[in-house]
Amino acid sequence: MKTLLLAGLMHAAASSVVLNENFDAEVIHPTRSAFVLFFAPWCGHCKAMKPSWREFAKLHAGSAELLVGEVDCTASGGEAICGRYEVEGYPSLKFFEA
Repeated sequence: MKTLLLAGLMHAAASSVVLNENFDAEVIHPTRSAFVLFFAPWCGHCKAMKPSWREFAKLHAGSAELLVGEVDCTASGGEAICGRYEVEGYPSLKFFEA
């Protein structure tokens, strides 16, 4: 079961941009908005949302106007980003306008 779950999360991450050290460069952009999912891998609501998030990311893949990304708030670098944007619960969605 753990292997299947990990494979599912890796597939979901491949559909949207994984943001950590590259957060500012990718999200704070002069000509492109960003829609970002802040999540924790152990969160049941996050797991339930992943299929829909994956489909949404696929719809906008390669878009010049919108980046669809995600931040794992438990990962190295992700903790600081989630703190900076006052993420207090999971999942959290934030829109960053260009």
